[in-house]
Amino acid sequence: MQGKSAAQVKIQTLRDILQAPIKLRLDTIREPTTFDPERIGHVIKLIVGLIQEYGALTRQESADLLRLLGISKSLVEIGAYLLCAEAVGWVVKRTKGYDDFYIARNIKDAATISAGENAKEKNKTRRRLLIRKYWKEKDPFRLEEIRREYGGFKS
Repeated sequence: MQGKSAAQVKIQTLRDILQAPIKLRLDTIREPTTFDPERIGHVIKLIVGLIQEYGALTRQESADLLRLLGISKSLVEIGAYLLCAEAVGWVVKRTKGYDDFYIARNIKDAATISAGENAKEKNKTRRRLLIRKYWKEKDPFRLEEIRREYGGFKS
């Protein structure tokens, strides 16, 4: 290249230079999308997905939900995972008294969470609205923080 001009670039030479790295990349095995509890990134995305489902969770609530799914993580580990999620902009932390609530940013779903066979509500949007209704009755502060993050909504 000369300045901003590519007129002097020899196409054959460029092809020869790029062929091996491109082949190597194309031959690389893609990372699995199936959940693996041993992979920290997978656990972080699951926690963010659970926070998206419930709107806002504490570290203890996240630990309790993970345990129900057969995944045992300490509060220290979950705190570290949430710090990572916060650092990349997936969640924000809000505090009331001694409780830290983690609220998912308005991003694409981090995890696919399906309702069980016996669930009363299988539709994701309706299920999440029912959870917000519960927060409205039982924990207005939490709902207000969710609303603040998502720009408000009717419940």
